[in-house]
Amino acid sequence: MRGTVLTYDSVSGDGLISGNNEQRYHFGSADVHSDTSLLIPGAGVDFEVKGEAATSVFVLPVLVNFPQREPSSQGAPITQGRNRVVASVLALLFGVLGIHKFYLGYKKAGFIMLLVSVVGVTFLGLPGVVIYAVAFFEAIIYICKTDEEFYDTYVAQERDWF
Repeated sequence: MRGTVLTYDSVSGDGLISGNNEQRYHFGSADVHSDTSLLIPGAGVDFEVKGEAATSVFVLPVLVNFPQREPSSQGAPITQGRNRVVASVLALLFGVLGIHKFYLGYKKAGFIMLLVSVVGVTFLGLPGVVIYAVAFFEAIIYICKTDEEFYDTYVAQERDWF
């Protein structure tokens, strides 16, 4: 059966689970087959029922689902650690090396920019100038977008270029 931890006292080892059938089941630390530090109120568990007790209690893994357009408490979308201002500054300062692409998680695009810049030195730097122009335009695009547009385009849809 599946349920949710209501309480767990790590000192006494006693806890209470609310099952999916809306019944409550007591359990002890000897019944837990997972890390007991994960037994916090609200944690999902799978367990067996014996009378009014829960046995063979296993804490379920937490699955994080990042919705595409759910705002955070400040009204900005969840960006999974990617910020448009930081990406813009990196593109302006280190764009010729593709650092902003690595920051956004686009390793392939970052390596392409880095490789073209390094190899471009042998061609009087012209490819590096083109790559910097691309990075400059990307920085401008990042800055002109709202946080939500940036999230939708570069985080949720994973758009590599422009």
